[in-house]
Formats: sequence, structure tokens, C-alpha cells
Amino acid sequence: FVMKKILLSTIPALLLANPFQTTLEDEVSWLKEETFVISASRVKESIKKTPASITIIDNEMIKKMGAKDIFDILKTVPGIGISQSNVYVDKITIRGIQTWFSEKVLILLDGHSLNVDLLNGGATGAFKNFPIELIKRVEVVKGPASALYGENAFSGLINIITKKASDIDGSIITLKGGSNSTKVINLLYGKDYGKTELTFNVNSETSNDRRYVKSDNSGNSGTTNPKVDSLNTYLSINNTNGLYLTLNYNKTKDGAKYGALHSLNKNDLSNKETTLFELGYKNNLYKNIDIHTKIYQDVFDVKNSWDIGAIVQTDYKTIKKGIESLLTFSNDNHKIISGVSYEEQQIKNAVQKINNVTVPT
Repeated sequence: FVMKKILLSTIPALLLANPFQTTLEDEVSWLKEETFVISASRVKESIKKTPASITIIDNEMIKKMGAKDIFDILKTVPGIGISQSNVYVDKITIRGIQTWFSEKVLILLDGHSLNVDLLNGGATGAFKNFPIELIKRVEVVKGPASALYGENAFSGLINIITKKASDIDGSIITLKGGSNSTKVINLLYGKDYGKTELTFNVNSETSNDRRYVKSDNSGNSGTTNPKVDSLNTYLSINNTNGLYLTLNYNKTKDGAKYGALHSLNKNDLSNKETTLFELGYKNNLYKNIDIHTKIYQDVFDVKNSWDIGAIVQTDYKTIKKGIESLLTFSNDNHKIISGVSYEEQQIKNAVQKINNVTVPT
């Protein structure tokens, strides 16, 4: 299965917002400062001028709330709901719209789409354990944004913005432990080498958020078995001439929270492996003209096992690759974004088995 798409757009960027404040002091401080956002129109602009309903959660807020993952952060955003499903994914609700795999919400990492699961369309399963230590801020736009971003941005978008070398300036090792046998080891490194900035992060996490169920769909009682074992590595290299390279590798082994049919079992299992690659150039071309060009490839390899009376196994690999170029023309009163993108999507090696017997797909 191969799908190709081309997106052409020329969009005037206007600007307005509704930022998130935790205290009155934070609000007063924010009003005194000039706050800039990226996600509303794909270019840096003052939040006071953006036309989108946008919420910002910065690094200081994330520290104060003690968030464990991106879902803990999103729970603090007005108008967004997070709910736990009975299988491997959590569900995001924006403006009353909720689907099983949250495929109507576009999730970005520094502007790079994380919706790599082409079969289900969502990103919540593949990147549920993205390290919180690497996140500098999260920008949430509530409402459709497909004219700027294309597919998935139906009800809203979430842009995770990572820390750069200047935000870290050295090495930070974080060790965490907690209930449900949770253990987290994170190594964050960032350094400025003259014309080149290097940011690196490696994160390992294990946990078992077991919950007691008094009576499942079959009338049985017992505990769920959502074991999680994940590894995430991230590398970013930025040069002052505008060239940059971003790599991210994520591997997660996950047990079901409840069971596909709301029946307790220990056979449900999900193995997901994701690799992201982006090489780009972002710079000023001439006076008030900026360019951002990139090539990218994302690979998502998944093996799921479901106990629904019979053991159903679904294996597949998705590949998404493309090229995109944006030109931004701006002056004191106006900003125009014009761009072109080409993307090819493939689903490969799709296999379905029932009780270990291969069936046609």
C-alpha cells in the first residue's frame, strides 16, 4: 500500500491567544513580557497577535506540576481531556472530539509530525514515553489547522518543543523511582561548539501500573498488566549557517491496561519501534525573506498481540518520507507563508495471524 500527496499553500498569517497561567504572579509577569509562539502560523510571532486559541506550558510550569509524561502536561490544558483506553493508547479529546487512536490530533516534535502510525493515524501509542526532561515547552492549538499542517490537524495540534544546547550547557543525569515499580534513567547533554550546537538525550523507563479490577466484562476479578519497558534516544545538531540534523529512536514494549474486550488477560502485548530522521536548512535569504527546507523519513514497526478469545497478532511497518520547503515574507504589518511539500506513505510487511495461523490481509 503506497499513498503519495502534494500540498501547496500560500497563507497570510495573522495572530490572538489564550495562554495558561498557574498563578496571578505568573499572569502579571507574562503581561509584562513579550511571549512568542511558533505553532499557530509555523513562524515565530507574538502570542498577542496570533489568531489561534493557543496554550503554552513552559519548562517552569512543567517542573512545578511534576509531570511524568506528556499526558500529565496536557491534563492541565483547559479544553483538553485525557482518558485511558483499555489497550495500549491513551485518548486525547479536543473540543469534544475523541477517537480511539486520537488520529484527529496532530502531534509534532519541533514541527515534525509524530503521527507515524499510518494504519491508525495517531501518535499517542508510538510516543507515549517521550522523555519529559527534554521538553522545553509545549504549544497546544485548539481547533483545525490542516490548511497549514495538512493531515491529522482536524481538531487541534500539539507541538512539543525540545531544549537546545544553550538551555542545557553541560550534562544532567536524572534518576527517578516511584510506585508501580517505576524506574527512570535520563542523560541529557547540550553544548555549544562555536558554530555548532549539539544536543543529546537518552532515556530508559520501566514501570508496571497495575490496577485492581473488581469485575471485568466476564465477571472475573484481578489486576491489569500494563508493563512498560521503553528506550528513547535523541540527537540534534544545529549549525549557525542554518543547517540542522535531528534523529530520534524510540522503542517501547507495553502490556495492555485492561484487555481488548474489557476482559483481564496477560496475553495482550505491544512492541513498537520508531525512527525519525530530518535534515534541513533554515535561514534568512534576503532582508524580509526566510526559507525553511527539509527532507525527512519516519519508520514505524509494530507487533501487536490481542487476546479476544483467540490470540490475534497484527504486524506491520509504515514508512513516511518527504520533502518540504517554506518561504516567509514579512514586514511590520503583514506576514505571508508560501510553501510546497511532497510526501510518500507506505504500509509494508502487513501480517495477521489468528492462533499463530496466518490469514489474508
